[in-house]
Amino acid sequence: MSAPAFFSEKVAAAIKGKAPLDQLEIIRNLVAEADAAKQAGSGPPLDDINAARRLYIRIAGELYRARNAA
Repeated sequence: MSAPAFFSEKVAAAIKGKAPLDQLEIIRNLVAEADAAKQAGSGPPLDDINAARRLYIRIAGELYRARNAA
């Protein structure tokens, strides 16, 4: 299998099969790295970074709702 071509694909591959809290940590770290690379003049497109941020928010929301539903 080839390496993911887009940042959002890299994020999806990195969190696949992980627990929600682990997914949040992985996404947070990858977004921080991507932001640093972007500020240095390289890195993935901002839209791709924002897609990862939206995924983080979605997972965090699902986790929050699940914890408060119990």
